[in-house]
Amino acid sequence: MSRGSRSPLARVRSALAWALLVPALAWGVGQVASDRWWWSQWLFWIPPAVPLACALAAAGVSLRAGSHVAPAALRGTTHAGRARGMRALRRFVAPRAIACAAAVATGVATLQWVSWARWARTAEPASRSALRIVHLNPRWPGDATDLAAAMMAQPADVYAISEAGAVLRAPAVRAAGDAGAVTLHVGRFAIVSRCPVREARAVYDDGSTAASWIRFGATDRLPEWTMLMVDAPRRLRVSRREIFTALRAALDAMSLGEPDVVVGDMNTTPGSRAVSDAWPSLRDASQEAGRGVRGTFPRELPLWAIDRCLVTPKWRMVEWRSWDPGRGAHRGQRIEIDVRPVSP
Repeated sequence: MSRGSRSPLARVRSALAWALLVPALAWGVGQVASDRWWWSQWLFWIPPAVPLACALAAAGVSLRAGSHVAPAALRGTTHAGRARGMRALRRFVAPRAIACAAAVATGVATLQWVSWARWARTAEPASRSALRIVHLNPRWPGDATDLAAAMMAQPADVYAISEAGAVLRAPAVRAAGDAGAVTLHVGRFAIVSRCPVREARAVYDDGSTAASWIRFGATDRLPEWTMLMVDAPRRLRVSRREIFTALRAALDAMSLGEPDVVVGDMNTTPGSRAVSDAWPSLRDASQEAGRGVRGTFPRELPLWAIDRCLVTPKWRMVEWRSWDPGRGAHRGQRIEIDVRPVSP
């Protein structure tokens, strides 16, 4: 083998390094395109852990692939020597370029993956005007005794349940009802509320996506407010944008107005263009006040934050956290909101 040629192993390492950058590139395209289109939503859903791992591996492989190139090989005075030097330069630069790209991808993916709120923010003091909402998607449980007990152990004014199944028949929920809480099914959903319920009705169901509208009465510490519950299962051949556009059009036709809170299993992650286009004035609770693990699915390894809560800008977010119900496919959400009007 001539001195200017590369070994087969070096070629394999270089090809592997480039291949490892493909998931990071796909993830980057997904972050820019979001879930506007059917094809881009699949890239948008790539968990940041995937490009993070691939970028780190690409950096290691590329640096190892270029480590055999000696700086002396980059110099040459004759034509043949300069040609060999240029080949050596490419072999010297390419792995390091891959490593730099991998470092950038690693940094961006890390920032996306880590909930900086865990370190960057301290918890806001709870106030008397704090509205506390707990959400869980137990996915049609039969015996929901343990799930309901775990849910009711979370302090809240309202418990919002997607695909509720037998949750309302569980002893912990019945005990809350005996103590004065309102418990009722609303279409595909159920609620357990310590706030008075003035209106509760299913407003949308296309056989896949469903929504219900609840209006709560005022109490001595909370104003009247409205909540839209949304359940949007993943449809493999339909874009999220198409799904939420149809839902928003149906809601607008009913002249319901803008809800104060939108909560549910939306099957798309924070940053979704489909969701932000549907409710452009609302803010994502986990992005604004999230602490701890932001993922909610799957419960054992929460890579995707698909259970979401959006809140009106007239209120101040205090805290959003996910919590583990102990079984099932989803982690729950716990949201605390200060409902005192925000000063302009």
